[in-house]
Amino acid sequence: MTPTAEALESYLLDTLLPRWAEFGCDRQNGGWHLYLDQQLAPTASSDFRRLVVQTRQIYCMSVAHRMGAGDWALEAATESVQHLLTTFHDSEHGGFYYTTKPDGTVLDDQKDTYAHAFVLLALSTFFEATGDPQALRHAEDTLALLDRHLSEPTGGYAEGAKRDWSPLNPQPDRRQNPHMHLLEAFLSLHGTTGEEGYLRRAGAMVQLFRDHFYDPETETIGEYFDQQWKPATGDRSTHIEPGHHFEWTWLLHQYADASGETDLLPAAESICRKALKYGMTAGGRAAIDVMDRHGVPRDTDQRAWPQTELLKALTARAPFDKDARKRLDKVLAHCFDSRVDSNSGLWREKFNVQGDCIEPHFFASTVYHIVLALVEVIRLQRNETAGQETAKK
Repeated sequence: MTPTAEALESYLLDTLLPRWAEFGCDRQNGGWHLYLDQQLAPTASSDFRRLVVQTRQIYCMSVAHRMGAGDWALEAATESVQHLLTTFHDSEHGGFYYTTKPDGTVLDDQKDTYAHAFVLLALSTFFEATGDPQALRHAEDTLALLDRHLSEPTGGYAEGAKRDWSPLNPQPDRRQNPHMHLLEAFLSLHGTTGEEGYLRRAGAMVQLFRDHFYDPETETIGEYFDQQWKPATGDRSTHIEPGHHFEWTWLLHQYADASGETDLLPAAESICRKALKYGMTAGGRAAIDVMDRHGVPRDTDQRAWPQTELLKALTARAPFDKDARKRLDKVLAHCFDSRVDSNSGLWREKFNVQGDCIEPHFFASTVYHIVLALVEVIRLQRNETAGQETAKK
């Protein structure tokens, strides 16, 4: 049975997020454990802290507070922001460290662009949920550092930098992924502040999609590029992730809604169509991890996050695509039937093509994906209900 909006909201606020707040938070050192085992204890591999996980959990707890959760959500979000600014923030050079030990000792002091995109998203969402002006100021300061040190003349940003913001040597391949999440962060900041500058920044990320990421001939999105935005060579040139096709589908619709620019919606339809045709399991209810540009599967395992991106893409298409709306119900029901662990209520991370769960641990980083997807489904269902009520009058 497909969960209703009320059931999804209850799942988020009464099960998923309070459980992570209770068991995923490091009460001794602050911050968040990376993984929990079946007994909801941190695993041995949780002996370090990733910036991406800390920021994603700020996002999740801020959303919970915005949705009307109990005091636990605001407390978790506020403590997590404080931990971010005291433990991960580089007070000498600015920006945020990539990883630390649980006690706050820095492990990897690089300034990673992908991770900083989530700093922006976390601070934007916390500001929206609380109105705390310091969060917005820190987001603005972080973005100024990215502009000053990582902005590239060929468009977009470098992959990262050393602690003092000097260039990495050698320079790694450039990726679409950090820019996709910068687009997400800029749209969030625009929605939160109403400032048109953030929408222009979002437009610059969309322009990269137009110019470099999207290949209309194969209807695919490239993942890896050289410094001049030419596709990387070898296997990396044909590495295609259906989950990112779905994520871009949703983001392009979000950008169109915010900007009124609809010229890329046909491209959004083409990448979604390609991923739905070739990037799914035989039953059509789960997205695989990797295919090539021709749609040949390369990794048929099914991580949790591509399923959530599939849900988001289908919510974007559902208002005008009856097939997408029907598929959304089937995919959502399948996720809750197969993904949600009956004991803990958390999402199981990875399945193989035979349908066996092959990853026993629960990943903190995945919670952000789940929250965002289910919030979108809730929004769609409630809009549909409101439309039906209006039609009756």
